Amino acid sequence: DADGTIAATGAELSTSGGIARLTLADGPLRAVVHVIAAPDGTPPLIDLAAQSGHELPEQVRIVARCTETGRRAALVGGAGHITVEATLHTAGQDQHRGRRIILEAPRESMAAALEALHALPGRLLLRPVSAAPSGGDAVRVAPDGVPDDATAGEALLATGRAALRQVLGNLDRIGAAPTPEAIHQFRVGLRRLRSALGLFRDCLDPDGRAALAAGLKDVAGRFGGARDLDVFAAETLAPLRAALEGTVDMAAAEAAVAAAREAARADLAHAVWSPAVARTLLDLIAWFEVEAAPLSDGAARPVRKYARRALRRRRRRLLAHHAAGPESVAEWHALRIAAKKLRYATDAFARLYPPEATRPFVRALQEVQDCLGRYNDAAVAATLAGRLNLDGAAAAAVAGWTARERVEQERRFVGAWRRLRKCRRFW
Repeated sequence: DADGTIAATGAELSTSGGIARLTLADGPLRAVVHVIAAPDGTPPLIDLAAQSGHELPEQVRIVARCTETGRRAALVGGAGHITVEATLHTAGQDQHRGRRIILEAPRESMAAALEALHALPGRLLLRPVSAAPSGGDAVRVAPDGVPDDATAGEALLATGRAALRQVLGNLDRIGAAPTPEAIHQFRVGLRRLRSALGLFRDCLDPDGRAALAAGLKDVAGRFGGARDLDVFAAETLAPLRAALEGTVDMAAAEAAVAAAREAARADLAHAVWSPAVARTLLDLIAWFEVEAAPLSDGAARPVRKYARRALRRRRRRLLAHHAAGPESVAEWHALRIAAKKLRYATDAFARLYPPEATRPFVRALQEVQDCLGRYNDAAVAATLAGRLNLDGAAAAAVAGWTARERVEQERRFVGAWRRLRKCRRFW
């Protein structure tokens, strides 16, 4: 600060034990900041944080620290703090270096702190992840149960919190070393969140719900391609090669799919650092971890009454899709989406009822979903084969295989649907 830059801002700088304590007396961001100088002399992240343009409560503190070189960034929530960590990220020939920030604030000020972070993703490679990562190649988080005397709003928060933790836990794995199962469970978590916004729409402010739903749709669109290619490779090409070994050369087709999967993984590496993704996840954390969701008067309804109405409504919609007599791929897809929505509603409310009452219905619904899911995978595989320009013999083999699979799943579906219709509604 030989040129007096810090003094000109009205801030005070003191040092002790290699740690610089910078107090911002005035300006758009009022906080106490600890800065540890980076070994390579790069500017501290506080230069970005101070430009956020938000005025935080005085008791909110931002701490910026240097971290080891790596490929990781994190936003994690705790009892009284939020951590944002951004370190070296390589995309092609570009390298980006960041710092670690810890936001500490009373719970009542946490929503304001999260709002202030909205300005950072455009300047900082930020990737929110889970506060408590678990082992394994993927994360699955079941919804927390709610007591019988809970409100619908409390059920919304429990459902959204579980789905969000599944999303964040798997996003951490995708950012480090994406596996097919982590990508799948990440997308399942997103679908659960999107379904919850519809399931609990009567509990939420319409404008806030619509804005978050649009953000979630955008995030889902950024992560769809890789999963479709993983399923194509595992569920179509692998069994097809085994069945046709020695008769049809599938090597070129497998090479084309491998190249497409590699490109899709590269797209994922960019998607996890997208500012739009980061901001949507910041909103989700504010809604479900800080419990700042914009609830409406409907959130005060008793959860059991709300559950009965919501489950009846989603079951009626599923029946209506089936009654229309699905014939095209699009109509089967719509039936599949309706079944998924009923399944997510069942998961959200199942713990309100005895397991022996819910188990037969859940099993029957799972069987219906399995048929519809396999049908959809075959339809997507046929589309991918055309998009990848597979050669004549391989393309014909894929077309025949996927057509046979769709016919088989339509046959299976008849029995599965009959069993679901016979199941007693547990609600």
